[in-house]
Amino acid sequence: MVVLMLVTLYTSRVVLDQLGVVDFGVYNVVGGIVAMLSFLNSSMTNAVQRFFSFAIGEGDSEKLNRYFNVSLAAHVMIAVVVIILTEVLGVWYLENYINIPAERMDTARWVLHFSILSTVFFILQVPFNSMIIAKEQMSIYAYLSIFDGILRLVIAYMLTITIWDKLKAYAVMMAVVPMIVLIIYYVYCRRAFAESRIRNNGSWSILREITGFASWNVFGEISWLLTDQGVNLLINYFYGPAINAARAIGLQVNLAVNKFVQNFQVAVNPQVIKLYAAGDLDAMKRLVFQASRLSFYLLMVLSLPLLFAMEDVLALWLKEVPAKTAVFCRLFLICTLIQIIPNLLAQIARGYGKIRKYTTMVSSTIFLIFPASFLALYLGASPEITVVVAIIAQTSLIFIRMYLIKGMIGMRYMEFTAEVIWPILKVTVAALIVPTLLSVTLESSLLVSFSMIVVSVLSALIASYFVGMTQSERNYILDSVKRRIKI
Repeated sequence: MVVLMLVTLYTSRVVLDQLGVVDFGVYNVVGGIVAMLSFLNSSMTNAVQRFFSFAIGEGDSEKLNRYFNVSLAAHVMIAVVVIILTEVLGVWYLENYINIPAERMDTARWVLHFSILSTVFFILQVPFNSMIIAKEQMSIYAYLSIFDGILRLVIAYMLTITIWDKLKAYAVMMAVVPMIVLIIYYVYCRRAFAESRIRNNGSWSILREITGFASWNVFGEISWLLTDQGVNLLINYFYGPAINAARAIGLQVNLAVNKFVQNFQVAVNPQVIKLYAAGDLDAMKRLVFQASRLSFYLLMVLSLPLLFAMEDVLALWLKEVPAKTAVFCRLFLICTLIQIIPNLLAQIARGYGKIRKYTTMVSSTIFLIFPASFLALYLGASPEITVVVAIIAQTSLIFIRMYLIKGMIGMRYMEFTAEVIWPILKVTVAALIVPTLLSVTLESSLLVSFSMIVVSVLSALIASYFVGMTQSERNYILDSVKRRIKI
């Protein structure tokens, strides 16, 4: 996770420097068109992971193999649909609505076609990736993620030496990476898991079961895509590719930091489903409560120093910092800190299976971000208002998700509040005291910013350990440290 964070930040710096602000913005907004039209794949991903984990929880290897083969066939069909949709609708939108310099239109078409190819490879990875996660082979998952990061480092280097159009070269190389990873996924799963052998043992009933579950995710995925790529297209329409570049950097910083928590929760998710399948609801709730708190603490340790020293970090990291980048970075980090609090409650809903009401209410709230952002931009608001709208929506989703999970497993409001929200609030207040006092009393300088980073990290760690953890959790950490020191 540390390697991936550093790779993400470094490659973003090199790519922005080599492409320039405008071409970097063009790549992100054109790639966003493809992402907008790939919601079918996103809807299936959660469903596939849920059914794989459930079959493992039941101890039924034959059922798991049937799920795998049906999901693989479904993702091949999704890939075909995405190619058709993006080649028709994507080209139409690019030709008529994208706000980019006329001389870069031909290159933008090139980017679109190779972004489609890249997306197809990502789609075909899903059944293999889901099998690795469901089997909890996290070391393999980590190695493949690091390998993916190394390939992106190679791309960053190739950009510095290529004599070809750099944006075209970047689009081609970014399509090669998921192709290589797909091949590795296929070879590993075929050798490691008998359940991932390709056989003609699927059935329409299994396909209906998976797609029926996934169908309730479609609205949710469309809502998320509108929040992410849809808002990106709105910003392009109202403000142009330079602001797209600033927003993209903000997302890159957020992604690099959030990757820690995402990978931590990837390890937790299969256990939540398996505990539900085994009927051990008390253990499942304890796991969700503990993982929710630890996820927030982990994210805060990484986010707090950036929140206090963002301008200097960006100046050291990037050769050219687009306008409003620091504002976008801070707002995205705040939004993610709020979003992570109830995030694992969604996994309980997937275990429960009957997700119509849950998906409808959560997705409707997320969906409102897009029209609210459009209205704000139309009325002349600054582009960062789009993230403020998302922060408001994510705050409301904490209470909406608590209400919905209460109806599924009888979880009381005070349970989640006492076990998750209250400890998080105490840790946040405790962690902010010292960095805030320093920021208002010391004049800005590079040395002060470095000191703020160190103090913020230490403050977040100390607050998480002494204020946010139970005695048993502190004892576990101490025992782990002692064992490693002895080694």
